Amino acid sequence: MATTRIKTGNSTQVYHRHAASNDAPLADVATNESGGQGLGSSADFQLDSDDDQTWTDESSVAAASGETQMEALGSPILVWIKHSGFTSSAKTTATTNTVQIGIGGAAANGFITLFPNESIMIHGLGTNVDNLNDLDMITSSSDAVYVEVKAMVD
Repeated sequence: MATTRIKTGNSTQVYHRHAASNDAPLADVATNESGGQGLGSSADFQLDSDDDQTWTDESSVAAASGETQMEALGSPILVWIKHSGFTSSAKTTATTNTVQIGIGGAAANGFITLFPNESIMIHGLGTNVDNLNDLDMITSSSDAVYVEVKAMVD
């Protein structure tokens, strides 16, 4: 029987953007702070002991005001969340608002802030997060944000 594994990689670069001025062009310069360099990783690990999982699309809109609970889905073993950069699934109106994800209330307990086109993968959720709807979303301003969510259940 096959196992289900994940190969993942992350590459992060911290830099400073210098605005164009007179005859100098806009320039991005990597930080020289040692703590801001080498921020990347790659991993290959077993997620599940078999190959019998189901993927679901749990995408939804974080409302323009107040918190929005994510869709109900029991016992996810992997969740991928992406800020689409748009206000709806039609992807016709762009937004620069951030979206914050939190457990038990995004406003009080937000722990992930996503910018447009940024995504995160989470797995190994604890017993206090036994349903996707334990996660809440809240936007940074008055625009809604369409949040793409893919989840795997065993």
